[in-house]
Amino acid sequence: MNAPERPPVTDEPLHGVLSGLLAIAMFALGLVLAWSFWAQVSAPTSLTETVMAELPRSGVANPVTAVLLNFRAFDTMLELAVLLLVAVTMGVLREHSPAPATHQTAPLPLSDSPLLHSLVRDLTPLIILIGGYLLWIGAKEPGGAFQAGAVLASAPVLAHLAGRPWPTDQKSSWFRGLLVLGTGAFLISALAMQALTGGYFIYPPAWAGIWILGIETAATLSIAVTLYVAFRAVMPVSTVPP
Repeated sequence: MNAPERPPVTDEPLHGVLSGLLAIAMFALGLVLAWSFWAQVSAPTSLTETVMAELPRSGVANPVTAVLLNFRAFDTMLELAVLLLVAVTMGVLREHSPAPATHQTAPLPLSDSPLLHSLVRDLTPLIILIGGYLLWIGAKEPGGAFQAGAVLASAPVLAHLAGRPWPTDQKSSWFRGLLVLGTGAFLISALAMQALTGGYFIYPPAWAGIWILGIETAATLSIAVTLYVAFRAVMPVSTVPP
């Protein structure tokens, strides 16, 4: 005589309880965020006066640059660290993306367009000049590392579209060094200021402008390389039979 079959055990009750707890937690979190936003909006204080009052000691004349590179430099350092993480992740995914079993990856062929080649040759110096100008003017007017890095990234992107990718070896030590240069400059500056002034990112007023320019220069190069890595990660590669 066969034993009666047991009904299959399901976790539907537990799943329902967990879903309900998650919904309650998300609702509570939404209430907390809404209350925080309402309290911030209704607060009579404003940071504009504080920023403008401290601007002469920041080392720059642009209040946006002063906030990003001096008053809240730690947050900007974390933003560059996030960009670095994105570049590393996209590079790894690109390197380990499987090609079809019957094909092998190959570099994109050189473009035969003389117009595209002339654009690469003629626009690259102009791109570098504009990027340097945006980096320099950021201390006084709108500009800075992020704008300059985005402009500089267009030079290797244009060369890649012309079939002449630069750089050709993204595993080289100097290329990886450029990726971490911006975050590293922030870390070095934070440790140096801690030793010199007793606080992270507390620049001496007489040298604040030079420190900020150095950090922005390193950040510009890292941002440009990061954007180019992201571009390479989404660009298709040609495949040829083995």
